[in-house]
Amino acid sequence: MATIPEMREILKSMGVFKRFKPYHEPDDDTILLETKKKKQIIDGIMVGVEIDVYDSDTIRVWTPQTKKARRISKENSLRIKEMDGESELYVPAHLADALLPCLGAKIKRIAPPGNTDRLSRTDSKIT
Repeated sequence: MATIPEMREILKSMGVFKRFKPYHEPDDDTILLETKKKKQIIDGIMVGVEIDVYDSDTIRVWTPQTKKARRISKENSLRIKEMDGESELYVPAHLADALLPCLGAKIKRIAPPGNTDRLSRTDSKIT
């Protein structure tokens, strides 16, 4: 099982340079990316998004937003599988930085040093 820094290095080697938040399930080695709304199956209907590394050049996105997935696949000539109420979109790694945030992937934000000093001062005033 890879650690988070190792997973980030794998993403960098694929050509993904934004700092997405990777993780993996305890029983699986597949690299997944954190999303704004996690995938759930409710009454047989998918809610949320799941993003994983499909192979060394491709990232797979499962989404219930079929119209958005269809539009993105048409604009960028991407492979898509449409099922009843959900879509499976295959995004090449070189397009991941541009497309994954609009599909719901979380990006790790890094605060500049000046902001962290200000945040630590406000925390000390609260206590």
